[in-house]
Amino acid sequence: MGEGSSLEPAEGVIIDTVEDVMGQTSDTRYDLLFTNSQVIAAIVLHPSDLTPAYTKRAGLQELAMGAAIRMRQVRALSRKIENERRQGFKNKTPDAILRTHRASFKISYKDIFSAKVVEGLFGVRLEFDAYAMNGIRRKFKFKLHTADQENVRRLLNLTLPGKVV
Repeated sequence: MGEGSSLEPAEGVIIDTVEDVMGQTSDTRYDLLFTNSQVIAAIVLHPSDLTPAYTKRAGLQELAMGAAIRMRQVRALSRKIENERRQGFKNKTPDAILRTHRASFKISYKDIFSAKVVEGLFGVRLEFDAYAMNGIRRKFKFKLHTADQENVRRLLNLTLPGKVV
């Protein structure tokens, strides 16, 4: 397609989203938004979101029943927060989504050296070798659901031709 063709996607168009990707810890969850120029790791659940649930004093019932009640409450709160954040992403530009949480970040495709999907003993993970927003080269790692593996490979080949290893 030629430059300025009306068939080319506009800057900042979301091509596809991979939901519920785990970050460095199990209580950090992202939605990965693949655009025509960058991948955005948009926070849908952050450890600080759950601080009130973990620090609330245990009631008599919880002391008697153990931690099962608290864990059920934490899971319900987690799902509620994730759903609210995803609803908040609707009809927003990628840059607006990026600004919805201080821990969200982007990786420009031009700053990525390589990307790969790795199957290991502990599941499937996505790795980017890229410059961070602070200019330091590092590896970004995300744990994927096995069911998302082929879609992520397709997105990498679509958005990062020649950089997928």
